[in-house]
Amino acid sequence: MAIFRLSIEDDNLHNAELIIAKETDIKLESHLESWLENSPWALVEGESILWIDRQTSAKVEESTIFPDLLGLDSEGNLVIVELKRSKTPREVVAQLLEYAAWAKELSDEQIQEIAATYFQTANNETTLQNAFSEMFEDEMPALNRRMRLFVVAAEIPGPVLRVCRFLRTSHSMDINCLTVATFQTESGEVLVNVEAKVGDEDIIAPKAAGQNASSIVRWSGDKSVREVVWEAVQELMQGNKEDFTPKEVIAFILEKEPDFNKSTVQCELIAECVNHTSRHHYPGGDDRYWWISRGKYRLYNPEIDKVGQEDTIAPKAARQNPSQPPRWSGNKLVREIVLEAVQELTGGDINVEFSPKEVSTLISNKYPDFKLSNVGPELAAGCPNLPSHHHHFVKHKYYWRVRPGIYRLYDPKRDKIEE
Repeated sequence: MAIFRLSIEDDNLHNAELIIAKETDIKLESHLESWLENSPWALVEGESILWIDRQTSAKVEESTIFPDLLGLDSEGNLVIVELKRSKTPREVVAQLLEYAAWAKELSDEQIQEIAATYFQTANNETTLQNAFSEMFEDEMPALNRRMRLFVVAAEIPGPVLRVCRFLRTSHSMDINCLTVATFQTESGEVLVNVEAKVGDEDIIAPKAAGQNASSIVRWSGDKSVREVVWEAVQELMQGNKEDFTPKEVIAFILEKEPDFNKSTVQCELIAECVNHTSRHHYPGGDDRYWWISRGKYRLYNPEIDKVGQEDTIAPKAARQNPSQPPRWSGNKLVREIVLEAVQELTGGDINVEFSPKEVSTLISNKYPDFKLSNVGPELAAGCPNLPSHHHHFVKHKYYWRVRPGIYRLYDPKRDKIEE
């Protein structure tokens, strides 16, 4: 499929010209992995995924497996993603099923331990319960009741697609196949096209299935998902009701439409919520809702609700357990802020050691609205001897890890990386 850029001169859409964007290769598998990790809303249309691990190392009998990405959806289901940089080999199905067999045995406690290690690696001082509540504005349910499997690659051969479609439609496995193509415009802008090859088919749980079995049916009503959510909110808000929660909207819709995918409700609310910080991830919505606090909305009133920088940040009381971390909008890059803080802590001395916590404290004193979870990834991107350094698309050599949790400034004369 060709991707075009629309070239418009003098604001004349009628005379615009389609300029083709050239397809490029995904150079490294880790690039695609990082893109998905950094964009939790990009894997499934209308949903977000809470990532809890990357390149998980798990011992299975006498071998070790490495699922590329492990996450949770809004219902607490495990999401397993296997990525391939080019054409997918036929063995990928067996590989994914091996990951699923391992993940099926994980308890809630084991999943929380995996997430804790992942958050700690990113220097994100949070718990899985808090991270889940922040992303989905809801309490964390029982985990791992169902699994969702994804194969993501530049090309997926027909035999692999047929097997995955068979497992989905005949054996009720929530398995999905996505192809990814990258394109580059004349100006150097990179465009990414993601296409679902398997995943639109309904999943009907067999009658003899156990309690955990559930059917997944794509919404096929006359109204769009967005219209269904909007009508539910309007009915809920009749009378003297001042606000509503996503839970109330979901319960109202499911009473009328039992097959409705409730995991899409949160994203639809965000898409049309004027002051929600994640709205830009879901374009195309009308101005209908106003975010009050975690898990609480009301109808938007244009006469009193004015959106400014202060309105798109969660209230200070809410940010004690932030449900909507603010997006950094200062004049300096996030990387510059972190580097300046390190320079101030060390005085430019390459022998002075520092910790991510010290960097975060210094930054928060100067920039209260800075998202501190950015500090860990920025240190990793600038630290060439850190194992996760290669995961970052843009890398620098600013820091050197002395030992776990302790860094110093990079010294090119003595700091050598073994190839």
